[in-house]
Amino acid sequence: MPQVDPKFTFYFGLWTNVLAFIAGVSVEHAPAIIAQYAPAVQWFLGNFVQVNGIILTALVGVSSTKPGPLVSVSPGAIKPIVILAIALVALLAVPGAQAQGLAPKARPAAAAPVDPLQQLMDQITAKKAEFVAGVVAAVQEADDDAASLSNPSDPTSFRDPVAHACYPAQIKFLQSLPQVQAIKSPAPYSMIVLFQRKRDLIAQIKAGLPGYLKVGCAALLQDEKTILLQTLGLIGVTVGAGALTGIFPAAAPIALPALTLPAL
Repeated sequence: MPQVDPKFTFYFGLWTNVLAFIAGVSVEHAPAIIAQYAPAVQWFLGNFVQVNGIILTALVGVSSTKPGPLVSVSPGAIKPIVILAIALVALLAVPGAQAQGLAPKARPAAAAPVDPLQQLMDQITAKKAEFVAGVVAAVQEADDDAASLSNPSDPTSFRDPVAHACYPAQIKFLQSLPQVQAIKSPAPYSMIVLFQRKRDLIAQIKAGLPGYLKVGCAALLQDEKTILLQTLGLIGVTVGAGALTGIFPAAAPIALPALTLPAL
């Protein structure tokens, strides 16, 4: 009857367990070079361990008359080794399961609702004062063109009277934005003033657009919604549907086009 040296089975089993450990260890915090190749290596070793397990099972079924490598070790010395091995496996199994996504994961916290008007205000104040000043200068140049006289003897013969009525109103509105107006308090205390100015602008928009802007741009941009969209569009701010609903409740679900400017 064929026989297998138990020493071979013993060391083959140890080798298989080393491979199983490498295949299951977490590489979450490993160096980049290891994390790059580890998944492929661990996949290969995992399959290799399965094959080794089959071989070990077959080897157990082959009888042997030779003593194993631990035959001379007393039973009292083997017991703590077995206990230590079980404890080590248990400790390594928990982070291993978490790394493989087997452990239950905590649910992500629900995102807090965002106020569309506050979102709009954040967009407005994100524009630097220098950028807004550049837009104002361009609108002023456009107004100079619209205000040029087609008949020098007639002071009311503006080349584009409709646009000339709107441009100065838009300039005045843009110059009223919180970040454009000078703040006397030095940083970081200036943030207190900026916070209050943002609140003032939100309250003003919710109460309705300034009269000078509505009257000045009515002929060119027609209704209040379009005036707001096009004026803020000058500085690249998009007014969302939620903000329109907050400012003009009757506006939902109307979608209005915004002025599109080339990237500066």
